[in-house]
Amino acid sequence: MQSDILFFLGVFLFIFIVWVATGGPDRPISFAGPYLYPITTSGVNATAYGTARTQGDAPKGSIGSQLKGAEQNLEELKKQVADLKTWGESSPYRGLVTIDHSTSGPSETDRKKEYVTIRLSSSADTDVNISGWKLESAASNLSATIGHGAKTARTGHINNDAPIVLTPGDSAIIETGSSPIGESFKENICSGYLEEFQDFNPSLSQSCPAPADEFKYYEGNDTPRADQCYDYLKTLRRCTLTTEVPKGASSECRNLVQDYLNYNGCVSAHQNESKFYGTAWRVFLGKSKELWRSAHETIRLIDQNGKTVDVFAY
Repeated sequence: MQSDILFFLGVFLFIFIVWVATGGPDRPISFAGPYLYPITTSGVNATAYGTARTQGDAPKGSIGSQLKGAEQNLEELKKQVADLKTWGESSPYRGLVTIDHSTSGPSETDRKKEYVTIRLSSSADTDVNISGWKLESAASNLSATIGHGAKTARTGHINNDAPIVLTPGDSAIIETGSSPIGESFKENICSGYLEEFQDFNPSLSQSCPAPADEFKYYEGNDTPRADQCYDYLKTLRRCTLTTEVPKGASSECRNLVQDYLNYNGCVSAHQNESKFYGTAWRVFLGKSKELWRSAHETIRLIDQNGKTVDVFAY
């Protein structure tokens, strides 16, 4: 209905602009009326009532150039109508949840590297459940629905799926392919361990606790061997799975390395800390083919009621 009104307004606007371009109110016929001075002498043409002063000057500029301007205005109006049709009915989340306008993710030609990022404004006054929302291509009509995820996912375990809820300032990196760990999940300070043997795009942050900081879990009382273990931990890189310890290391050191210097052990040790979680969800759509064109694409984010949250065209 709204687009039809704009279309008719565009038609009237075009007629009005053409009228102005050809003289509009300054044309003599606009005010001269249908009456002519009577012909009193043969060979004299009849003229309309009115004087040069009341008739005004001819419009400036050529009619052709003004018509061209009118056509440009009409094309702009048509574009606005087309944009309105692409947008559809606005969601109450419009302006709060937005698509990141970076083409590096959507334009990838490998589905394993293809992703779209959405973000909940830090100024939002409430959390937003995005499970059940859809991403849709206006170019191909392909679409995918955002499912559930495990906020604290563990590898090798059956995780409890729940709706994906963004808190103010959170983002969701929505990847086209399947999850390397079988789940959508929220990033945490241990997530970097997952990157060692799996490929995530973009890469996960390597911000795991430093191995030497995990020495607090050392349970031995043998001071020399404890010092040896601590010195060894200082040589290790963050987010790196370690299965071996130096020859002669204590069993307590071996237990510490095996129990804490891996993803699941790190999660168990730190999940109750206030800064455990990051601000990004990793969401996987599980598609076997690309969803988005590398160029000339329009991606719509649609809420659970079918209303448009945001549109990204590139």
